[in-house]
Amino acid sequence: MSSAKLTAAQLKPLLSRLNDELGKADQQRMQALLTIHTESTLNYAIAINTLFPGQAQEKAQNSFRSFRNRLNNAADEIGVVLKFEVDSHKRSAASERECWFEGEDSKVAQIAQYSSEEASDQDSAKLVPARGRVVGKGSQEAPVEKPLIKIFISYAHKDGKKKIEAFFDELDECFKASKHFRY
Repeated sequence: MSSAKLTAAQLKPLLSRLNDELGKADQQRMQALLTIHTESTLNYAIAINTLFPGQAQEKAQNSFRSFRNRLNNAADEIGVVLKFEVDSHKRSAASERECWFEGEDSKVAQIAQYSSEEASDQDSAKLVPARGRVVGKGSQEAPVEKPLIKIFISYAHKDGKKKIEAFFDELDECFKASKHFRY
């Protein structure tokens, strides 16, 4: 499954699953990051200063690295596809670097979960039995004539009579196959 840079809106559902794995301080740090996470990437310096204000640059970077590792490990432990990444421009100034959250778009996971839940037979006791009558062969009911479907087809006479007749013949063949309707 492919990973993409996540926006704050895509990140929130994933974080709700991670909260039990993170300590209180890390949960608060994540909330602080969400408030400044307005695009798909974060400015590295702003992220560090938001999470670790008042710390010296080197110590703040080490604390930030530890925080990222705890977050990534927690996500791995519970099977959430999420990584907090930083660019590889280590020689650049912190203000010129970026960091971002990478993972599976929650919409894809939600659609897959919804589809599997709806397709499952877990609530078979709640199903209402179908009510209907078998009509046709072997039935004691009188066969019902297939409903007539009327179709209007517009064509240009300049296309030639042979083309038009060939089109109607092909259309007629297709419609003859219908088990439920007349055309």
